[in-house]
Amino acid sequence: MNASTQHEHILRRFVSEFINGGDESVLSDLVHQDYVYQSPDDEVVGQDGLAAMFRGFRTAFPDLHLDVQDVIAKEDTTVLDFAFRGTHQGEFMGIPATHRPFNIRGVVISRYKDGKIASEWEILDTANLLRQLGVG
Repeated sequence: MNASTQHEHILRRFVSEFINGGDESVLSDLVHQDYVYQSPDDEVVGQDGLAAMFRGFRTAFPDLHLDVQDVIAKEDTTVLDFAFRGTHQGEFMGIPATHRPFNIRGVVISRYKDGKIASEWEILDTANLLRQLGVG
């Protein structure tokens, strides 16, 4: 299996088992110890930081689900085009539960080191999320 194929497999497993499945135990297999996540609104460092960020998402959106739309893999990089959906059941960004569903799109660029996700840069349609929750 070449590196691009291996990285796509890691990414799909990350989405399936960690993001959608909530299994934090897979992070040690899939995420590098020096992991860094960045977005226009946030920066998270390490496996523990990543797990904590998603615990917050799952508290706010217990039915959280990421649908893979497309994956582009090249050498040490993958680009994931995704749809993100859920229902706002708990506090999120200081906003009390609205009980409204959302469905937004995003893109994340992941770089790999030693066969694990080492860094990610994500663009998420947060303005549309807030609009769908009735607060934006």
